Amino acid sequence: MKINITRRNLSIYIKESATHNLSRKKEYYVYGDVLVLVKDPVPHYIDLHSCLREVESRIPKHLVYGLDSVFIGQFPEFEKQQINAFYRDGAIYITNDQETDDDFIDDFVHEVAHLAEKTYGTDIYGDQAVSREFLGKRQKLFYMLKEEGFNVSPKDFMNLDYSFEFDMFLLNQVGYPMLTQLTVGLFLTPYGTTSLAEYFAESFEFYVLRDQESVKKISPACFVKISELMEDKDDF
Repeated sequence: MKINITRRNLSIYIKESATHNLSRKKEYYVYGDVLVLVKDPVPHYIDLHSCLREVESRIPKHLVYGLDSVFIGQFPEFEKQQINAFYRDGAIYITNDQETDDDFIDDFVHEVAHLAEKTYGTDIYGDQAVSREFLGKRQKLFYMLKEEGFNVSPKDFMNLDYSFEFDMFLLNQVGYPMLTQLTVGLFLTPYGTTSLAEYFAESFEFYVLRDQESVKKISPACFVKISELMEDKDDF
């Protein structure tokens, strides 16, 4: 059978082949020398090369200081903690189970926020402005949930640290649809209610990828700190 290959079809074939080959690539580099290792294959429609370049274009290099490597694949923590990514000991771990390029970029940027906390924690939290802002919002959420009939304890809402039990309470008992409705204009995202670190990380992700004006309006203390972080640092 004779197949008629037009210039357009050939161009599409070359583009799809290149994307397929990139999706099977095992190693990349970001910011010049940070290894990105693909432990388990990502879906063929995820363009990792473009995703990494997008992260580089949005986050200045000094904010990834201390990042040695990025691992993409399946890790026990994902199922155990019901998460898609985490930062630990100089490495970011991201699930390979991604629906879109944007989902991957979201996960990467979110974990860079946690990395930045390690490097610039004193700058972010030293004056207690972000902590006070977070606890004030937590207090309002406490009273809203109490009015809705939930059995809540003030102690849980005054804890700055992440609690898996509290997270599961919000997820399974309150439910994110109701939590979203209650926190409109109070938190940028429902997940930002779970801890001080996640409050900052969600603000950072929103600032870098979505709408800076929303961060300025809803989380003004975070906005100030993130704006300062995004400025060039001579030390790095």
